Amino acid sequence: MNIRLRILAGSFLALALAVLGTLHILWASGIPFPAKSFDELSGAVVPSGVWPSPALTFLVAAALCVASFAVVLRMLDLTRPRSILTPWLIFASHALAVIFAVRSALGFLISSGLWGTNPADATFHRWDLLVYSPLCLLLALSALALRRDDGCDGDVVRRA
Repeated sequence: MNIRLRILAGSFLALALAVLGTLHILWASGIPFPAKSFDELSGAVVPSGVWPSPALTFLVAAALCVASFAVVLRMLDLTRPRSILTPWLIFASHALAVIFAVRSALGFLISSGLWGTNPADATFHRWDLLVYSPLCLLLALSALALRRDDGCDGDVVRRA
């Protein structure tokens, strides 16, 4: 895969993870952005409709921010010779791909009713089918673009 395309996919992934991390920080801090209340927000964001604790929400925020930082490091690693971090950053890319692919698949299965549930009128399931699951699939594909499969690591963009 072209190094520029890999950097573009990584940039999208890092930005998306940072934005999601920021949203979780806002929510854990008591700010229900973009909704007016947590009742309204929980119907669209949490499948059970019950808002998780601030500590758990901060934990998710921290994981998203660390993942974003790892993606940025991996993009920098793509343009340099292998380092001691390279195998760990590749592992992180693969882990992100698996996590988001599983989340996407489960979201499509459960929210579409194929899993045996009947989520037809739930706000969360509608958002899950239209936004969350497709976004997770795109994030998984972006993470896959950062894997080391074609030997282009360390191949600095030289045709520019």
